[in-house]
Amino acid sequence: FPNIISAVFPAIRDAPIRVNAKVFDNVFEPFGEIIANLKHFYLKEMLYQLYKIIGSVEIIGNPVMVVNSFMKGAHDFVVLPFREFLRSPNDPSRLGVGIAKGTLSLFSQTLSGIFGFLSGVSALGGSAAAALSFDEQFKRWHKQQVDDHIRHMHGQFRPKGCQLVVTGVKRPVQDLIAGIAFAVSGVFVEPYKGAQLRGVKGFSRGIGIGTVGLVAKPLVGMFDAFTHISESIQDVARSANVLDKKLPPVKKIRLPYVFGMQKVLTSYNPVNAVCANLLQLFTMKDEKRSELKS
Repeated sequence: FPNIISAVFPAIRDAPIRVNAKVFDNVFEPFGEIIANLKHFYLKEMLYQLYKIIGSVEIIGNPVMVVNSFMKGAHDFVVLPFREFLRSPNDPSRLGVGIAKGTLSLFSQTLSGIFGFLSGVSALGGSAAAALSFDEQFKRWHKQQVDDHIRHMHGQFRPKGCQLVVTGVKRPVQDLIAGIAFAVSGVFVEPYKGAQLRGVKGFSRGIGIGTVGLVAKPLVGMFDAFTHISESIQDVARSANVLDKKLPPVKKIRLPYVFGMQKVLTSYNPVNAVCANLLQLFTMKDEKRSELKS
């Protein structure tokens, strides 16, 4: 039962959490009060973002991703024609270019969101069907395949171009073949394994697991095939939009302030900030401290 629950509630994916910055002016409070104010502020900020976390749960298909994709496409569809027209008011062709760009972005973002939603729902169905097969070896194999696919699709070896199309055709066929192969082999293997471990009782249980697997395992293959087809269409839609730019990661403009004697926040000093940062990165172990004290 816990395996089924973990399969139905697998993960939160692509949760677009953004919190505002907190700026203190003329700070004279002690360290404890500053930390308490920060905790209160960011707790309130996270509560405002809670709906995005709930909407990004894979059990409901991550509808936040769908809405965000559509809103971005609709924004480009409206804004880009005006932007191109304002760049060259005397050139009517720029308006046509803006309309083409906006339409491409709307089409790309809408398809990407819809098929991303479908891939999430079908992936959830595949995990749940694998858990209902009651075949521990098959469940471990399926989980390993899912984990490897996630690392492969989001890593440096992610397929691109023609390889993306080839993978989108080959992988669903492999999923269907694997589901059927595991289902057929389970009818013979599970009773044999059960008889070796528990005799007649294990043989009967193996027949039951093999029979359930005849339905569940091909169903897993179908869900996985649909998942990978949807992912391929989503990737093609994303790559078709040349305007889609990844949001750059948030970087610190400068190092944090330094708390001085008695935990009092001092004015910003870049030298002190660098020194404090180095001391935090390269802390001395207890053995070295004891040696220095001795």
